[in-house]
Amino acid sequence: MADGLTDIELIEQILQGQQQLFARLVDRYQNMAFTVAFRFTNNREDAEELAQSAFVKAYQNLSNYRGDAKFSTW
Repeated sequence: MADGLTDIELIEQILQGQQQLFARLVDRYQNMAFTVAFRFTNNREDAEELAQSAFVKAYQNLSNYRGDAKFSTW
């Protein structure tokens, strides 16, 4: 169902009430988020916590996403 959708399409559907699709964005970017966080912290637990916090913040502010940048860099 969510397979093959672009990030923008997923975000549009999430904002229209299909919040469960946010898990698809997390699946797409969790490794990248963890890797970036780990580079800063050099600690697995801290990196996992930072990555999770980033996704929570992204979800809370998803309505502010304008689409002029990739979701991964937003």
